[in-house]
Amino acid sequence: MLLTYFTRKQELPELPLKPPGSRGKRSSAPYRFGIYCAKTYLWKTNRITTCSQFESSRYQEEFVTDMAATRQKEADGNGSASAALTAQQIRKFKQDGYLIIRNMLPHAALQPLIGELEQKVDNAIHEAVRQRQLDAADTFAAAPFANRLALASDACKDRRWLWQTFFSRGKPISAGMFALRTTPALLDATEALIGPEILAHPQFALRPKMPDLDLLDIPWHQDLAYLIPAEAGETLVVNFWIPLVAATAQNGCMQVIPGSHLKGLLEHDILIKTKGHRGSKGIPDAALPTGDFVTCEVDAGDVLLTMERMVHRSIPNRSNTVRWSVDTRYSRIGLPTGRSRVPGFVARSRKHPARIARSHLDWIQNLADAGLDRWGQALPN
Repeated sequence: MLLTYFTRKQELPELPLKPPGSRGKRSSAPYRFGIYCAKTYLWKTNRITTCSQFESSRYQEEFVTDMAATRQKEADGNGSASAALTAQQIRKFKQDGYLIIRNMLPHAALQPLIGELEQKVDNAIHEAVRQRQLDAADTFAAAPFANRLALASDACKDRRWLWQTFFSRGKPISAGMFALRTTPALLDATEALIGPEILAHPQFALRPKMPDLDLLDIPWHQDLAYLIPAEAGETLVVNFWIPLVAATAQNGCMQVIPGSHLKGLLEHDILIKTKGHRGSKGIPDAALPTGDFVTCEVDAGDVLLTMERMVHRSIPNRSNTVRWSVDTRYSRIGLPTGRSRVPGFVARSRKHPARIARSHLDWIQNLADAGLDRWGQALPN
């Protein structure tokens, strides 16, 4: 990584990062080389999109902090997080804007959340029987997790009833969700990209993509467009798209356009006004970046790693299974999230370990302190 090379070989971290044009003994060729490395590093990590942005003292301070953190990790022998992603994987991620990592998560990381969802599906089906939406003989108790909700929904009088009543709110805060979002493998990979001060971003989602339910078909978009770009436009937001069951072209996996993260924030002129639609805006086909898209089929245990400017979409589910997935995002503590009203939680911190959330109850308390319930809605006065 260029930053590591810079801190090890050039011995320039002690140089004050002055604005260009300042005078002094340090305004030398090595200093100019340091500025070049700083700009290159920040651009590679998507903290800046133009060199002129580096003039702001915030970026200079961030660069100094990154260099100090790198040196400290090397001195302490704690640079192991970079081993979570190889140098080749990091280069590919920065070049393409996405990365598929096979077998990243053990079953034990997924099972607490899957277990909760299996119980919720069971409870929902029995409620459907009580509400006479579903015949008592059609509970499909022996069906696999990937199939049961779809089978029961098809057997209901209103095939959308189960999803609408129990699964349309896609941000459940639970012990299983917290365990998944704080899985060491995810945090190690995140640390390799943004450093050890990691905020579990407030934007996350559980997505039970039902068969043939067009409300859940998301058009081409960039995640940044669903945040507040004026706030978060300079924050690298690392996103892990995590299938809980096999995600295929048949049941609605993700598609991405490699390299599209380098095109800046595109106009999202598609505005979908259908009530309940889960992707209210998107990029028209005519405005899409050139290049072929990639269909990202992944199994449970694999992850699709993307970032906030990556152009992507999910495709229709034309199978008889529910495509269960989670997307969990992370950003550097202290940088704007684009969700200023909704707090996340500290997932990892070497500077302030006492601030790390220890359970989903800490996460819920953060929301309560911000005047919000566990669904992010305002608490009654």
